[in-house]
Order: sequence, then C-alpha cells, then structure tokens
Amino acid sequence: MTYRIGARPSLNKHEMERLARISRQNLDKSKAQGERVAHMAEIRRRQMIRDYEAEYASLRGASIHSGPLSRAAIARMADLKALI
Repeated sequence: MTYRIGARPSLNKHEMERLARISRQNLDKSKAQGERVAHMAEIRRRQMIRDYEAEYASLRGASIHSGPLSRAAIARMADLKALI
C-alpha cells in the first residue's frame, strides 16, 4: 500500500484480490454460521415435538384408568393442549 497525505490509500491488484478473498471468506463463514443456527433450531423444534408426543401418549394411557393418577393425567393433558 502506498499512502499520500490527505488521500485514501491506493491498493494494487494483488491487495485488492486479497481483500476480496477475505471478504468472500467472511461471507461464507457468516452463511455457514447462519445455517448451523437454523439447523440447531430445527433439531430443538423436532425434539420438543417428540417430547410432547411421548408425554401425551403416556398421559393418554394413564387417563384411561380410574383413580388419582387418571385425574392428574387429565389435568396435565389439558395443560399440554393449552401449550399448542
């Protein structure tokens, strides 16, 4: 780089290519990070759905029988339905 007083530094072709490559690499890293974040969010969403379905199936089974467990299961099922 060459500098002149009061002027912007001038860049030669090699320096411009280097800066363009760095910019491209930064863009690629940013895009990859965004994809990782989206992928992890999708994994968390699927895990939440699986947990909900497993708990709901367990509560349905418990609510079939009579007794205190049935009442608690029915109350919890109502809570789960409210979440949706």
